[in-house]
Amino acid sequence: MPSGLSRPALQSGGVGGSCKNYSNAYVQAMLAEVKPTVDAMRAVGLSDRLLAYGFDENPIECEPQVRQLFGALKAAYPEVRTMAVLNWPTIPLDLPVDIWVIQYQYHNASL
Repeated sequence: MPSGLSRPALQSGGVGGSCKNYSNAYVQAMLAEVKPTVDAMRAVGLSDRLLAYGFDENPIECEPQVRQLFGALKAAYPEVRTMAVLNWPTIPLDLPVDIWVIQYQYHNASL
């Protein structure tokens, strides 16, 4: 979560309370927080290396929130790639997630 922002209220009815509702003010503040980094990376020609990670193991009921935050990020900064660990049976092709991690349960740190 961007520094200086308060945690959004939990969505009623979310699975285990894990889906959060984000206000428009929160979304705009998140974009403003990211802007200096994007601008700096653009200035040195490295903006294609930007990656935003989020929505770690959120249930499919959180799809609207993934669309809201990652969609706003991709609209403002199209070169930023997005990555999420989503153990969903399928991912909609228009979901603003560039890297979908699904096999995390098989990770073996000793290899």
